[in-house]
Amino acid sequence: MHAIARILESLDGRVPLIGFAGAPWTLFCYMVEGKGSKNWALARRMLWEEPALSDALLGAIADATLAYLQAQIEAGVHVVQLFDSWAGSLSRKLYIERILPHMHKVVDGLQGRVPVTVFAKGGAHFLEDLIGLSCTTVGLDWQTDRRQARVWANAAPGGPLALQGNLDPSVLYANPGIIRAETHQMIAELGMKRTIANLGHGLYPDIPKEHGQAFVQAVKEFKPDY
Repeated sequence: MHAIARILESLDGRVPLIGFAGAPWTLFCYMVEGKGSKNWALARRMLWEEPALSDALLGAIADATLAYLQAQIEAGVHVVQLFDSWAGSLSRKLYIERILPHMHKVVDGLQGRVPVTVFAKGGAHFLEDLIGLSCTTVGLDWQTDRRQARVWANAAPGGPLALQGNLDPSVLYANPGIIRAETHQMIAELGMKRTIANLGHGLYPDIPKEHGQAFVQAVKEFKPDY
């Protein structure tokens, strides 16, 4: 919270500050495995072998995550984002039955305070279910069908949601002309309304800075074809 105060002071109102936290399942994975994993087999095994203990741990993580994000909001962040980096390791059925209730707990607890973005990497197979959360924006990973996502987002139970994403980060290895064309195609497919142009996951560390700048410039140059 001290860091947030320092950053806000340095920003001096120039741009909003985004707070963030790991989602319950992603934190559960790290707590159970104790390190990174290719398939999170130990965490998934625990869901099946110890269902009561798993749900208790996920519930405790959800409570702590909600308190953490609420503290960030009190400290002054303008938006918060919930990252479920390992959502794609679960089937749709398992995610909906065992994880989504804990996501609802966190997101519902932030209602009405600041805009909330939910990002589930690899979660395209249950995207329609994520759109049922009471968030403001759903982030799309780069493997998600944009037009289908827009259809679901427009039909969200609480009203149309914004979408964030979802250019394949590897596109930024291409030349600026290709980056521009791919970026414009992304925006055209997502539409101009309720869209936050972004990558569909993190920026790879060896991507040239100039290519990242080309992406930003391409977003600024986009003009809809009415």
